[in-house]
Amino acid sequence: MVRIGILLTSPKREQHKAELLSYTKDLKEHPWNKDVPEEFIMKREWHFRLSKYGIPQDFAVANFIKHTFEKDGVEVDFILPHEVSEQRLAANDLNFCQIYELLESFHIDQTKDKEFYNVLVDCFKKAKNIFPPLDYQEFIYSKARYYKHMQDNDINILPTLTMLKEEYLKMGHKKAVQHVMEHVQSEDWGRFIAKPVGGQEAKDVKFFDPEQAGKASRLLSTYLTRNLKKYPGMIFQKAIRNFGNNSKSPEVRMFFTGDEYQYSMSQSTYQRIRTPTTEGGNLPVPMDELKRVSRRVVDTLPPIVMPDGTRLPRLTTRVDLGVKINGKVHPFVNEVEFAPSFFVEGVPEKLINKTMKDIGKQIVKITKLYMRGRKTVSTGKLKRKLPTRAPPMYSKKGLMWKPLTGKHSRRVRRD
Repeated sequence: MVRIGILLTSPKREQHKAELLSYTKDLKEHPWNKDVPEEFIMKREWHFRLSKYGIPQDFAVANFIKHTFEKDGVEVDFILPHEVSEQRLAANDLNFCQIYELLESFHIDQTKDKEFYNVLVDCFKKAKNIFPPLDYQEFIYSKARYYKHMQDNDINILPTLTMLKEEYLKMGHKKAVQHVMEHVQSEDWGRFIAKPVGGQEAKDVKFFDPEQAGKASRLLSTYLTRNLKKYPGMIFQKAIRNFGNNSKSPEVRMFFTGDEYQYSMSQSTYQRIRTPTTEGGNLPVPMDELKRVSRRVVDTLPPIVMPDGTRLPRLTTRVDLGVKINGKVHPFVNEVEFAPSFFVEGVPEKLINKTMKDIGKQIVKITKLYMRGRKTVSTGKLKRKLPTRAPPMYSKKGLMWKPLTGKHSRRVRRD
């Protein structure tokens, strides 16, 4: 018997982010649509050629595992943010972060004192069965750490300056601002970008133009005062003209399940999603070279080692690569994520469906390897049956969902 916990994020958030897999009658192509609780059937905000209704990506993978592997003795525990507890996590053999992890929790928790985030932090520090383990999560959270790791392994990044909060406090505010501006000018960066360590989805990212020296310094001063109250550090980088804005300087996001490459996509400033020509899309990028660089990034990441010493394969890695600098092909690492957005509603369904199935299979594989490899196996279980349905989604203070009532509470027809 294998029992797997899947930590789920707010379904309303996945709806808003356009991360819903199609809810249809085709169970062969969409096996996650079997016995879906009404609370997880969401009306798409943008559906165009897709089905009108969908289900969140993280729930879809969990439901796929439940119905595909239950004959093999695999049970799935669907854990919503307000249900996280030490006892709940301890009742499972292994608990997986797909989307909902510390950064996601921090940014979506709207309670006054970050109630759900603080519970999650406490549980993650105490639990020994969280995947990926906390030390690996913290490595990926810190752009400062993984940028240095890339440099140490001769993998290209943009010209970069890091400033951790401890350095900022030791230096003092005025000298910290001066230090950044002097570095930018001495290295002839021109326009530059500031990113928070522990940021998410471009939150609190800002560009500065040193040609307007006095104004740039004042803006940077305000920016550091505000953001170093909530983030552990800042990253400053030389800005690339038109980076991520169009096909002239795209940012290509490349997805891996374990060591297997899945697909790539690029999103412009106007939210248009394109896939490479080699994968049926219309984005002309040198995929052979990008695959080589992204695979090297994945291969050089630290191994995943559980607290008991068990080494395990990765689940999901997304490597975001810049393609060009000054008009010439020169791939560089912009971001690395282990719990990424998949751009579900913008990527061809065939690619998404395969990826979601592979993620589900990899979760089961990792859990079985963990049970086989760990030195001792806990026998503690909650004295309760696993719910056949996910718990009702009652309104909770600070969570980004509401109870389904009225016309939305009735059974939704599949398109």
